[in-house]
Amino acid sequence: MDITRYEAMAAKLRILGHPVRLCIVNGLSKKGCHVKQICETLGIPQPVISLHLSKLKAAGIVAGERQGSCVCYRVVDRATMRLIEMLPK
Repeated sequence: MDITRYEAMAAKLRILGHPVRLCIVNGLSKKGCHVKQICETLGIPQPVISLHLSKLKAAGIVAGERQGSCVCYRVVDRATMRLIEMLPK
């Protein structure tokens, strides 16, 4: 049994364990989105959303692509996508 593999999965699960981050990832799994749209949808201030996105990005769960003056975020981790698909709708 390769414990290192499970340590990496556990680290991602800890990141996803926060309800706001889980909600962000769930929304981004459907389509890419800008920070402003996420803030408006969730009713959470931009600095808070940016903090959560930075943690998700550092974990390799999301990535941002610059589009003019904005950054469009999307889920890039396949294991996370499969996990999100299993959540109740």
